[in-house]
Amino acid sequence: MFNLLKIPGAARAISESPPVHRAIPEGTPLEQLRKELLELFAQENSNHHRMGEIYNHIVDQRLAEKAGYKDAPEYFSKHLADLSQSTLSTYGAVARVFSEPVARRFGVTCLQLLLRYKEIADLEVNPAEPGPTPIEVPDEKGVVSTLPFSQCSVEQMRRALQRKPASTKPLPPEVQPS
Repeated sequence: MFNLLKIPGAARAISESPPVHRAIPEGTPLEQLRKELLELFAQENSNHHRMGEIYNHIVDQRLAEKAGYKDAPEYFSKHLADLSQSTLSTYGAVARVFSEPVARRFGVTCLQLLLRYKEIADLEVNPAEPGPTPIEVPDEKGVVSTLPFSQCSVEQMRRALQRKPASTKPLPPEVQPS
């Protein structure tokens, strides 16, 4: 599926398969296209969750160090140059706390923002069902409403984080960028 090519000291993941262009038939209903987009988004989040599980395994088992690298970030920068350390850390943090079905349902980005919000707001989140978690979301005029996490968009989660004062306690390891 992927061929690792050497590019000045780093490897890039390049698909061996030729790109597939699937034409969208004229007259395809909007609702059908919306459903396809949602399914593709869910698949993307499943893949990101799995990448997080793999990342966590490599880090937890110290596989890079056992293979002679200084640490996991050095290994990733040399062999997976297209994936930033912060992206891998995000996937890992989400995979450490939430299951794949939860990541598929809510999205990796929103769940990462929820982990940050959890620490800043000092609240509990049920990893099996984070949907009911109350989030204080300001609107465009600054008026704050409390919404369940399940109803929050990425943009609303970002606004909720911006309005909270920074916590004085350190972030737990699963939320800290590596």
